[in-house]
Amino acid sequence: MKFIENPEIVAMPVIGDRAPEFCVETTHGSIYFPCEYYGEWAILFFQPSDFHSEYGLENVELASIEQEFRDINCELIGLSFGSLGYHQEWSSSIRVKIGSHRHEKAALNFPLIANTSEEIFKRYGILENENSDPKATRAVFFIGPDSRVRRMIHYPVSIGFNLAEIKRVIIALQKDDHFQNSMTSNLNSSYIQVKPTAECFETVVDRATSTNRETESCDCFFCTSSFI
Repeated sequence: MKFIENPEIVAMPVIGDRAPEFCVETTHGSIYFPCEYYGEWAILFFQPSDFHSEYGLENVELASIEQEFRDINCELIGLSFGSLGYHQEWSSSIRVKIGSHRHEKAALNFPLIANTSEEIFKRYGILENENSDPKATRAVFFIGPDSRVRRMIHYPVSIGFNLAEIKRVIIALQKDDHFQNSMTSNLNSSYIQVKPTAECFETVVDRATSTNRETESCDCFFCTSSFI
């Protein structure tokens, strides 16, 4: 495993930061992240270890909807503590022993990063100090096509990922980039989105008199749009 520089314990990246770089071997060859994914959305998720029932089921679920992420220009990249051979053995075990009971197609077609040190955990601020255990935490980082962190979710080890929420967030971020709207709470991409607050009287009037069926103005500060 080759890194650009020797990292130290750092704070977790915040929204807008460039995603920390690394060059590593994975179950699908070497990758240079995030440069190799420039122009695409990426989800980098951290799991504590291989050969764990919860993470195995989680990866089966991810594998079953991986194409849905690719259809919206988003790639999955997984990381857990283990060697390349260990990851490959685990991927095979997931497909044969778990996937057959859950889905017809459970092959993990997304890369799992071989990580036998704590360096990537350090780069992403997963370790709070030198004595932290990388197997005691998990996280999801949403990386935009400009290689910047767009959102992150940090979990205790006992809490699994909400895959529907992960997909919803990606779609919401993409629509925000395109339409400059905000997605309201508990709603998915086919429901209403809130337009930015009007900054001038002319905008308020324009929205109030608009004949656009997809736009509804309820007040000067609240206007919604519907995009499928």
